[in-house]
Amino acid sequence: MAIGHEALLIARLFFWAFTAGTVFLAPRWAVISYLLLVQFDLTGSAFYSSEILGWENAVKVIVAPTILFYRLRPINFLNPNILKVARIWLLLAFYAAVAVLWSPFKLSAVKMLGYFYAYTILFVVFAAAWRRGWITAKALVFVLWASLAFAVLQT
Repeated sequence: MAIGHEALLIARLFFWAFTAGTVFLAPRWAVISYLLLVQFDLTGSAFYSSEILGWENAVKVIVAPTILFYRLRPINFLNPNILKVARIWLLLAFYAAVAVLWSPFKLSAVKMLGYFYAYTILFVVFAAAWRRGWITAKALVFVLWASLAFAVLQT
């Protein structure tokens, strides 16, 4: 089902509102705003993901998590057991970065590197938010119901 012009406009408004919330709200609420931001996909039905880069997705996957990470500093590092797993994860990400060189699908490979970066940063952000008590059951229930409401509106 193709997304109509009005629905895409409304989704774009919500997208940028939650992006602004991620950047400007107090860090506690910026994390919740980011969780709502990731519910939106502005690619539309005619987007060719293997041929072009969606700049809204770049904002959602690279820019917003980076800003959120810097806004939550200082972040206490995790215990040594997690750091061992983190080193293995970074080794896998490095291998994926090297693999881009011989991939016939360079754009798709670079996008996957962006997701590796986002997952790494967001793990640290969400772990810090959890330790600080910002991610609560009440907040997650709110995100769940808001996401369901957005899905109903979109479809």
